[in-house]
Amino acid sequence: MKRLKRFGSIATSTVIAFSTMMGMGFGSVVHATANTCTWTGATDSKFSTTTNWADCNSTSPVAGDVINLPYIDSATHTLTNDLSGNPALGGITIGNTSSTGGSTSYVIDTLHFADGATITSNTFGVSLGISDSVTADGSLLFIGGPRFSAISKDITVNFGNVTYQNVPATCAGGGVPDYTFTWAPSGVATVGNNSTYSLHGTESSVVVQTKGVLFLPSSITTYAGNISLAGGAGADTCGTPIDYQLAAYEDTTLSGDISLGGSTKYFVGDGKTLTVSGAISGAGFSLTNSSNDYSTGTFVNSSSSNNSDTPSGTNSVAVTTDPAITDDQPTTDLTVTPKHIMTLDGSRQTVSVSSGGVLKGTGTAKSLYVNAGGTVAPGHSPGKLTVLTTLGLDGTYQAELKNATAGNYDQLVVGNAADTSGHDVTLGDGTTLPTLTVSLYDGASIKAGDNFTIIDNLSKTDVSGTFKDLAEGATFKVNDGVFKITYKGGDGNDVVLTAVTAPKAPDTGFALVSSNPMVTLGAVVVVAGVLLGLARRSHKSTSRR
Repeated sequence: MKRLKRFGSIATSTVIAFSTMMGMGFGSVVHATANTCTWTGATDSKFSTTTNWADCNSTSPVAGDVINLPYIDSATHTLTNDLSGNPALGGITIGNTSSTGGSTSYVIDTLHFADGATITSNTFGVSLGISDSVTADGSLLFIGGPRFSAISKDITVNFGNVTYQNVPATCAGGGVPDYTFTWAPSGVATVGNNSTYSLHGTESSVVVQTKGVLFLPSSITTYAGNISLAGGAGADTCGTPIDYQLAAYEDTTLSGDISLGGSTKYFVGDGKTLTVSGAISGAGFSLTNSSNDYSTGTFVNSSSSNNSDTPSGTNSVAVTTDPAITDDQPTTDLTVTPKHIMTLDGSRQTVSVSSGGVLKGTGTAKSLYVNAGGTVAPGHSPGKLTVLTTLGLDGTYQAELKNATAGNYDQLVVGNAADTSGHDVTLGDGTTLPTLTVSLYDGASIKAGDNFTIIDNLSKTDVSGTFKDLAEGATFKVNDGVFKITYKGGDGNDVVLTAVTAPKAPDTGFALVSSNPMVTLGAVVVVAGVLLGLARRSHKSTSRR
């Protein structure tokens, strides 16, 4: 999930680890004898002061010059670009050639780039913020992973073509600023070797070279431009291989022509669909499902002209039911990967359920983390799953009910009486809440007043958070019966469902009906949850970015 979380932030832009930047098109350089002018700040904060610059022919920068912002100290330096006529610079270099261990922050009011200007980053020890505007006369070339951020207002830079060379994803780190910095090319975007690029939708077309990676962010639902993919997998300059060249995190349609230079792997987020409706030529698309990159969504080839090896129709990863784990290995961790149903009847240490994975069984985990999009369904319809210390639930809890007798309804037993601080049971990650679905199992017999302790919190601490749409005391319908939920039930800190009115018995098998406050939506009601999630803690599953 760490990678899934990481690349999901690329798709959004902002502090801009230049995953969303672009530029190339090699126009002529304006200044015949261009200099690389290095900022020293020896005199004041003004660009026009010649003594603030080194290696600049004893002058301040002129059109075509490249300005270099080196590491100076661990401080913020606010600069004013008061150059006469706002000359078009040949580029900007951010950082020294070697890491200093510190970080210098520059804030500049405005920059103006010439056609063909190059933006280069040597290290991540220097950051650049813009307080007013950036303009460009044409194409831009990006080398390395420089960072720009908008300081006091949203900033959009429009230009022509863009080329990325060795531009990574977010390995530079960085938080989310208050304002958005957007680079918006109108021409061809070329994604070079070891580079990652997030589509803006303004590009006329995209060319992804060998080991380049193209991300389709959530902000783009349809892209009509043509895309050329060299084929194979990708890589980034963070030193991490990426097992695809094309990735979609929301429902996306590519209606332009697609040319495949080789067999091209794609990634589609859990519960999402990538549709290709334009003409396809060349090799074929294939999904990625390696140990690090789980494509759990759906790929639909509805091409208007399919001259490739890509099969028409729908393709997705099949769900696999793994053999039950019955042995005891209390010091061994366990990860339930996407599109896998795993039954734990033995014991493990830290158990992580990835987005798209399902954990069942009657075993024991020292700690359990169910990531958003993941599911825990205790028992063997129904049954009890034991968690000795910590439950972190961001995904879905499927609770099956037969009757109020212990063992005849699903239950998570969590913690121990020695725990008196913190929270052994945490529902949600602070921004999203998990889903609760309630199912009536075959032969269910439930009467008004029956109680079901679906989370037995053995610790002395309260439950942190709630299920989505189910605040303390909320009521909801299950098969025409009304249930009430409390997070203060049992001995004061258990999650308990109480039947206010008796539900109808299911006709056959088990009828899955999910809780939704006082609303019945037929046989199945979805109540909560984020189907594509990010790991809630750093030690959770790396199910996929």
